[in-house]
Amino acid sequence: MPAIFQVGALLSRSQMEGLGISYGMSSWGNPVKEREMRDYICCSILRPWGMSGQDPETRALITLQPRTLCRNGTLFSGRWSSFNEITLEALRREGTDLQAFEIMFPTRDSNFPSPAPGEFLVPDCVPLAEFLPRLYVYSEAARQKVADECRGIILPSGRSVVDYFQVIVSKYDFGG
Repeated sequence: MPAIFQVGALLSRSQMEGLGISYGMSSWGNPVKEREMRDYICCSILRPWGMSGQDPETRALITLQPRTLCRNGTLFSGRWSSFNEITLEALRREGTDLQAFEIMFPTRDSNFPSPAPGEFLVPDCVPLAEFLPRLYVYSEAARQKVADECRGIILPSGRSVVDYFQVIVSKYDFGG
């Protein structure tokens, strides 16, 4: 996580490659899709319980400004984009506007996408300006690890990461 603050953004795989940053996490379901989706950052509308439930002590959840959904070129997927039938071409056919976002919700009063979890794929990068000033971690030990790893990192605003971000312990947000 310190690299996110040092670089100043969440980066797509193509952006990371351009900076010489290696990525060793999820393969988006298969190598073909990994290459196809390399220009996007996958974000969840709901808490990513499935992904964050595995080894939660090593994860921190970042919350984003709602305006991130409105970025030009953002794609929307009601299902996990790692599913085989979800392709870049299919997502582009669905649209990149808020109408494509609204389709994920069965009624106007729904606050839960169906089918869950609801994802949005942001092109290129999500700059720190899009982050809300809170991070969620699984335990006190994870909170301390964030503090230790981010100590001394100064944000573009001139504030340190540990002074700006509230780090909240919440097992619930990790499906616990």
